[in-house]
Amino acid sequence: MTIINRSLSEGSVPDTMKQALVVPLLKKPTLDREILKNYRPVSNLSFLSKVLERVVAARLNAYMKANNLHDMLQSAYKSGHSTETALLKIQCYLRSMVDNHGAAILVLLDLSAAFDTVDHDILLNRMRHTLGITGTALKWFRSYLSGRVQRVVINGQKSITKPLNCGVPQGSVLGPLLFLIYILPLSELFRESVIHHHGFADDKQVYMALQWKSFHLQNQLHELEHKLSGINTWLHNNMLIANPDKYDVMVVGTKQTLDNLDIRSIEVAGITLTFSSVPIRNLGVLFDPLLSMESHVKSVIRSTSFHLRSIGIVRRQLTAESAKLLTQSIVLSRLDYCNSCLAGVSEAALDRLQLVQNRAARIVTRTKMSDHITPVLDSLHWLPVRQRIVYKLLLLAFKCFHGLAPQYLNDLVQHYSPPRSLRSESKYLLSTNRYRLETFGGRSFKCYVPALWNSLPQSLCEVDSVETFKKNLKTFLFKKHFSV
Repeated sequence: MTIINRSLSEGSVPDTMKQALVVPLLKKPTLDREILKNYRPVSNLSFLSKVLERVVAARLNAYMKANNLHDMLQSAYKSGHSTETALLKIQCYLRSMVDNHGAAILVLLDLSAAFDTVDHDILLNRMRHTLGITGTALKWFRSYLSGRVQRVVINGQKSITKPLNCGVPQGSVLGPLLFLIYILPLSELFRESVIHHHGFADDKQVYMALQWKSFHLQNQLHELEHKLSGINTWLHNNMLIANPDKYDVMVVGTKQTLDNLDIRSIEVAGITLTFSSVPIRNLGVLFDPLLSMESHVKSVIRSTSFHLRSIGIVRRQLTAESAKLLTQSIVLSRLDYCNSCLAGVSEAALDRLQLVQNRAARIVTRTKMSDHITPVLDSLHWLPVRQRIVYKLLLLAFKCFHGLAPQYLNDLVQHYSPPRSLRSESKYLLSTNRYRLETFGGRSFKCYVPALWNSLPQSLCEVDSVETFKKNLKTFLFKKHFSV
């Protein structure tokens, strides 16, 4: 504690805390190990330096939150924000725009080594003029960024020490937050624009409504191209490397709209980007042009089935409790990842996911295929797939109701206020929203979730603690399903 207090009071970081051992990790198992760009350089730092960074990060976060300095549409490294909340916001917008205008366009940007190209002078200037950090605090950050060195470790062999003249260390506590500060001005490009954006660390996406029947369709596309070119220019001026040729572009709409659409591509930085007719991976979730989520369901089934086969091979060597923990961490976690995006998905898709969970339960309990599965799920205290999706959506609804969710989700739902004094006024209700298409507007967060929430017993809605609500909600869903 003395070392940390002295570092903060003097605005200096000891050189021993600025030495990193970089361990290259392959981004995906399927990538070529001979290509260097397929590796992510993760920095291993000393324990004491991470403790110091954690203290500074907590204070910096508190300062930015108190002064409303965070980018509200940046979902990484912030309490209550996640890839799931980000995807729900984007998915809700796309569904609503298709419901209202017939189509929407989504562009996923691609940056190379974003954390490694951060310019220290630009970052410090950003902290001073954008965040208002001066004096000893700014001196501390200047000391933190300067004089950093690193060595690469491969198979136990260490390279020579090299200075780190730019970038923020991946694997550090403070690095991600500094990167978010670095890209704060990027959100200004979208102020008062019909084009929207959302970010999760260096994953940036841009989307807009596409009024495809309008005479101004080409003007809309030109505006999007102009905005994307402006983004590329900003990234270039701030030493960040964009890869327009790797941008994913997709038009979302009904089948009739997509069949009648005249345009097939846009042009960015002299590169023609063709609209994707196949699903694109967005923060780990597959989005298809119809937003049916069928491709994502198939992907989840493939990955979970692979892991279930592996668990089945070693099941005899595991205790029942070990098998349960292993299955929950590897299989059920994949079934639950962003499962709120599956709201309103087809019954056939839900049935296929349920078969995966049934198989997992049989492997854990070593139950025969001929035995009824309901008592097995009951004994494991596992909610079925449908109820797991409902559970996640209602938990988010509770957080929105109490203002605990990200602001961009809170804004999608409103408390119900009757036009005149009614008995329903005292109830814990959310306003329902009208929609035109069941498969788009009806499945959007702002339409689907209020209807779910309003169907709950009032005694459950009146709970004011998140933990109590989670416990009571699971009990309610569990009893409702297994008592049938």
